[in-house]
Amino acid sequence: GINAEYGVRDMPRTKKASKTGKRKIETKSDDKRRKKRKIEEKLASSLPPKKEPSSLRENFESRLESARFRWINEQLYKNTSTEAQKLFVEDPKLFRVYHQGFKQQIDKWPVNPLDLFIQELNKENAELIVADFGCGEAKLAQSVPQKVHSFDLVAVNEFVTACNIQKVPLESSSVDVVVFCLSLMGKDLVSFLKEGHRVLKMGGEMKIAEVGSRFDKNQVKTRFISLMKDMGFKLMNEVDSSPRVFVLFYFKKVGSISRINDKFFLNPCVYKKR
Repeated sequence: GINAEYGVRDMPRTKKASKTGKRKIETKSDDKRRKKRKIEEKLASSLPPKKEPSSLRENFESRLESARFRWINEQLYKNTSTEAQKLFVEDPKLFRVYHQGFKQQIDKWPVNPLDLFIQELNKENAELIVADFGCGEAKLAQSVPQKVHSFDLVAVNEFVTACNIQKVPLESSSVDVVVFCLSLMGKDLVSFLKEGHRVLKMGGEMKIAEVGSRFDKNQVKTRFISLMKDMGFKLMNEVDSSPRVFVLFYFKKVGSISRINDKFFLNPCVYKKR
């Protein structure tokens, strides 16, 4: 029953107590949620940031650049240096596309043969004069103490002299070292070697680095060494810088050019679509 004296007044007090209890329950529940949220935030901050997937446009542009690089590379191997020069004169942007794609290829190699030549020259006499045929961005000239004449079809910076390397602006017998690092491209590569012979002093060194696969078929390496002998060079050393990737040749100029096969060429280096 209801207490006549207190019942009427007690009912509101009971209702008030109920609201207070509900607030206490809600406060405890909020505290738990806040603690859980803090733990989740702490865990999230300790994880590495998620990489955003590349956009469809970026992916398409990357594939397009790769396709253009492969096409340019094919033209450089299939045509003469004169035709390659004409290609870059008509569209200078192609040279940038080619060397950007070439850089991406370098990143995949176990070793860059140019770095090996740089290491060697850094240990040699700083008074030597060097000619870099097909220099690209002239990394060699910027990495060694010697005076380096850098030549390529397009001058991408102040270190490069733009010219066709079958005829460079140097006096005969004026350099101590000639470098061909992955630059014996095209159907007229023999003319590059003849020009290298012309500017090289008697007793001078010619360093050549090429992709190993270019010598795989039909005894190409034997015929190449024979060609160099007919051009007045003696093979001093041959090094496989990395199995089946690159071959390094070190020749010494010991005589004049005799009979040579101007039509000799190496197997082209074709980059596969990925």
